[in-house]
Amino acid sequence: MNKRYLGNIDLISILIPCYNEQGNILPLFEKIRNAKKKFPNPVELIYINDGSKDKTLFELLKLKPVKDISIKIISLGRNLGKANAYTLGFSQASGKVLITMDGDLQDDPFEIPSFIESINSGYDLVNGWKYKGKGSFTRAFPSRIFNKMVAWGLGLKLHDFNCPFKAYKRELYTKLDIYGELYRFIPVLAHGLGFNIDEIKVENLPRYTGKTKYGTSRFIKGILDLLTMIFLTRYGTRPLHVFGITGLIIGSIGFIYNAYRTITGLIEGRIGHYASIALGLFLMVFGLQLIFTGLLGELIVTSRGRALPHFKLFEPALDE
Repeated sequence: MNKRYLGNIDLISILIPCYNEQGNILPLFEKIRNAKKKFPNPVELIYINDGSKDKTLFELLKLKPVKDISIKIISLGRNLGKANAYTLGFSQASGKVLITMDGDLQDDPFEIPSFIESINSGYDLVNGWKYKGKGSFTRAFPSRIFNKMVAWGLGLKLHDFNCPFKAYKRELYTKLDIYGELYRFIPVLAHGLGFNIDEIKVENLPRYTGKTKYGTSRFIKGILDLLTMIFLTRYGTRPLHVFGITGLIIGSIGFIYNAYRTITGLIEGRIGHYASIALGLFLMVFGLQLIFTGLLGELIVTSRGRALPHFKLFEPALDE
């Protein structure tokens, strides 16, 4: 990589959430040190120990910064999820460009210059696309379906929304406010704010040690969060449009139905009882109310300021 591609960036922050990754801490650090030789910029490593139950924090505290790599370690008392880890990391990052990657050694630090090159070409967010090496069919197929659903539902044509390997300009990552599982939709949030997005192919390396955090529940949560994102991106600033129109349609159907039954009943001389139909209508309306209440709750959460969770910050010093 030609050094001029990276020359206008004074500091690169690399954000690495870790949950039960004790065996990967030192190998990943050494790999980043080797990859660092490919570009001249100083690097800031920000590790977030997300309430690990193994010796992840102990291994992190053994790391020592080198001349052009500083280290910050954020430690949470319990597992609060990747969204909180990202939010904390964003708050502590100082770099003009920020890289996010997982702590499981499946993201290759040697590909960082490709992200930086794309940033320097004018993009605000560069999203990784793990185009191969996604593992077994039971993992790859749901991921492919999920990505197609997100692209269709939100109108942003990317191949891999859930890839943690990303690069951000400071102007973008300081504006992101994510919670729950919405870190999956960072490209969508960025697109909604008017930032330019690029996508580059990256390799998904086999896990070095430890266990994958992927499961069926993650896919189900992703579907629910997709509904949230569709609502927030399309109606987040005008909720009355979706609630009002839906309410008018349902109310009109109910009015027309009752008016029809009343008129036919008067003509026939009796108005019958339709308890089973009424029960079905009640259940449908009640279900819609629950969904809308959940979406309204999401809207309230996003409009409120959220305090950062309690954490401890460690900054290892250089060896004398």
